[in-house]
Amino acid sequence: MAASMSMMSVRVAAAISRSSSHARGLRHVRHRLQQDVICSFHCQASISDSQQGSRSVFTSPGFSSITGQVSDEPAEETVAEEAMVVQERPKDYLAWKPVDDVYLHMHYPPQLKSFHEAMEILRKQDTWMFCRRRNKYADRTVTISVNLDMALKKKKLVDPFQSMLILPHAFKPDNTVLCFARGSDAQVAIDARADIVGGEELVPKVLSKEVKDFDYCVSSPDMMAELAPLRQLLRKRFPNSKRGSVGLDLPSMIHRYKKGQEYKCQIKGKHVNVAIGKLSLTNDQLEENMQCIITDICKHKPPEFGPFVTKLTINAFLLDGVRINFEKYLPAPVDELESVGLSSEQEKVIL
Repeated sequence: MAASMSMMSVRVAAAISRSSSHARGLRHVRHRLQQDVICSFHCQASISDSQQGSRSVFTSPGFSSITGQVSDEPAEETVAEEAMVVQERPKDYLAWKPVDDVYLHMHYPPQLKSFHEAMEILRKQDTWMFCRRRNKYADRTVTISVNLDMALKKKKLVDPFQSMLILPHAFKPDNTVLCFARGSDAQVAIDARADIVGGEELVPKVLSKEVKDFDYCVSSPDMMAELAPLRQLLRKRFPNSKRGSVGLDLPSMIHRYKKGQEYKCQIKGKHVNVAIGKLSLTNDQLEENMQCIITDICKHKPPEFGPFVTKLTINAFLLDGVRINFEKYLPAPVDELESVGLSSEQEKVIL
């Protein structure tokens, strides 16, 4: 019994010694790893300091590459150093700008381009973008998508609108215009180069779809009573004074609808999609067309309610859209006193 107890005690002592030696070995290994990490950190810090010091010497304005010495004369501060400002990281983003041209949009703020930069991107894409019928889409149509802020006072919104305007640089064939007129007005419409001109005799032909190849309809005011049967058939093409397709000045109406570019905006969509030209036009010509459209769009919202345009994207057929910095294309902000309509003397009294 005593012998068995002694053997058990010897085994326990041996196990304890082995565990203690193993623990000491682990502590030793952990201590060596910590020392290696600290040494490597200090080495990297010293190397980076030396590199920064040498770089600051060699890149300093007073350093001479011939003599290898730094002059004691004070160097002038560069414009870049004066303009350098440390920016904080944007909220919910990794950085303000990506370091590469391939990145996830969700990790960076919107990267706005100028109009000319966006057009260069589209033209480069046009050279390599795959298209089955290349000849058919050789000259792609360039379009813009304008997002709008339709809000006015409280719950009021801007009414749906559409417009027809003539762009500075034409890029498509003329529209086909049908004009309802009689007597001398019919001759005026013919002289204004209307494609189809007629009076009451033209109504049954339009109803039977014998005459159907036209894009827009204009009319003189005295013909509106005879055109009532065509309202359901023509619908949006039916002449309307609000759209400027009914009036006494037939030549100007016909010219606007033949040469003009139409755009529409609905309350649900809150944006306008409109073509501004073809890739065959120059960047300056496309920019002038876009400026004309944006100026006309901004007329539909009073300036005292804030900017109308919130986002502007340019794209072409089967090409990627590019967001544009649109601030320079908006009309100049109206002063609050001017929006109220006060005179100069009243302004002085208020100020």
